Amino acid sequence: MRSSHWIIIGALLIAEIAAVFETTMIYVALPTLIREFGDPITAGWLVTAHGLIGTSVALMAGRLGDIYGRKRVLLVMLSIAVAGSVLSAVTSDYMLVRSLQGCATALIPLSIGIIREVLPKEHVPVAIGLMTTGQGMGTATGLVLGGWLIDNFPWHTLFVVSAVMLVVAWIVVKLLIPA
Repeated sequence: MRSSHWIIIGALLIAEIAAVFETTMIYVALPTLIREFGDPITAGWLVTAHGLIGTSVALMAGRLGDIYGRKRVLLVMLSIAVAGSVLSAVTSDYMLVRSLQGCATALIPLSIGIIREVLPKEHVPVAIGLMTTGQGMGTATGLVLGGWLIDNFPWHTLFVVSAVMLVVAWIVVKLLIPA
């Protein structure tokens, strides 16, 4: 593979790790959130709202990527997720905000579309395999780093770290992924 292909795959991997971190970090925070809200149902809805919105947005984002360009839609989804993370760090309306973070879920189908678009056909299976590996890396990062953060800092810090990771992903995608 040419080095430009590895740069594209690396950029998408960074974005995917950030998005999956954002998805999984909440699981380690559930006991803390249940204590904070005094209600396991409210804490559970933080997970459920993210999943419901993420699934819906991922379906729509794929089609919007076909129409308006995958990179453009990917950047919009990352921007919405960043806004959700920042708002989650500073507000008490967690249902609405956590739902905004679900837009990061759209990154996976958009990334696969970009790979199919820009890489030679013979490299697509390896690149998609690497994206699957990125999901595992993001999950591990979300659980391990999220657990460390929740043990050592206020729970709002999870959302700050998520926002920073998503901003880094946005910058990397903007600079390194072809239009």
